[in-house]
Amino acid sequence: MLTGWTRFGSKGKSEGSGLLGELPKTASLRNVRFNLKPPKGSVTMQLFIVFVWFLASSAFWNTVEGWPWLDSFYASVCVLTTVGYGDEAPKTELGRVGMIISVLVGVSIVVYAISMLATRMSHVAESRLKRSQGKGQKGEDDLLQAYKDDLKMAIMLLIFCLTTGMLFVHFVEGFGFLDALYWAVISSSAVGFGDLPLGTSSRAFCIFYLPIAVATCGATAAALVSLVQQSENVKRVRAFVARGVTPEMIAEVDKDGNGSVDRFEFVTYLLVGQGKLNGDDISHALALFDSLDKDGSGTLDTKDFRNSMATPPLKAEHIVEARPVGDAPGEVQRASGAA
Repeated sequence: MLTGWTRFGSKGKSEGSGLLGELPKTASLRNVRFNLKPPKGSVTMQLFIVFVWFLASSAFWNTVEGWPWLDSFYASVCVLTTVGYGDEAPKTELGRVGMIISVLVGVSIVVYAISMLATRMSHVAESRLKRSQGKGQKGEDDLLQAYKDDLKMAIMLLIFCLTTGMLFVHFVEGFGFLDALYWAVISSSAVGFGDLPLGTSSRAFCIFYLPIAVATCGATAAALVSLVQQSENVKRVRAFVARGVTPEMIAEVDKDGNGSVDRFEFVTYLLVGQGKLNGDDISHALALFDSLDKDGSGTLDTKDFRNSMATPPLKAEHIVEARPVGDAPGEVQRASGAA
């Protein structure tokens, strides 16, 4: 799984003592993690930007196309959620230019906001799992059950959204139950054929309904994919454990060629095998560590902080991924760009 790179300590020299110094033998790897979740304010700011864009685009349609405010809001929601019924489309050249910008920029803003929100939610789920582990629930089965619970919750929310939309258009628009369910599914999945015309009341309903329904449908699909991926990861880990410690396993995992497998090699082997990391991620992290290890000690401490204060900060373009060089399978080059 891991090929063409090995663990490095300071200044690009392969060391047996390990990355970030020696971890205590009794240290829990749960405590060795990066806090990469977005700041709370960043998610709120992105949602605020989406709301401002929604208002600005609605004002644009009202001014340029002359649509009533309700229809302008409705059109903006259809564009930002990518439902695109097609019952409100720009007729003027300026309006079509605005639609091009709204699709390219507005949808990108929404996607970015959703990705940040999804990241935040994943950290919330992770925190919930950690709390359950603290109560005595441990192991892969509990982690898999957490993914199943997330999928169940997402499916329940999706059923609620579909039922709400179906009942609304059934009673307000007079659609039959089949057509009403058809409309709800087509709308929630952002397919939006637009073959069932909507009245004024339903358009007002869609302004609030479509963002929630589309987001719920997307969350359900993401939860399903996550469950499938986690199930496959559990199968791989169990198959790996069932093999036990064999000469073949040691040869496969031992990347520094010292004849044994340490904690770093074992953990990175499993993470890469599960698709949570790849070789480039690890190589970049090693190069970044070397750039921060100012005194070349192989650990980060207060001396590195003092040295970093005395030297200009390293710019992002000066940090280059460690890449395999030469013919030796474990040889890695530490690349620190010249300032």
